[in-house]
Amino acid sequence: MCFKQQTEQKTVVKCQKGDIYNPETGLAMCIIKKLCNNKGNYNDIFSKWIKA
Repeated sequence: MCFKQQTEQKTVVKCQKGDIYNPETGLAMCIIKKLCNNKGNYNDIFSKWIKA
C-alpha cells in the first residue's frame, strides 16, 4: 500500500510472507508510519498495545 501526501512524499508499507492483504490495515499502517517520521519504529507502537 502506498500513501502519497501533498508534499510529494510517499509512505509505503508491504505485506510480509504469510500476511493477508487488507486495504484498511494498510492505510492505518501508512498513517502511523508517517506520524512516526517514516521510520521503522512504528511497529513498536503496535507491539506495545497489541500482544500477539
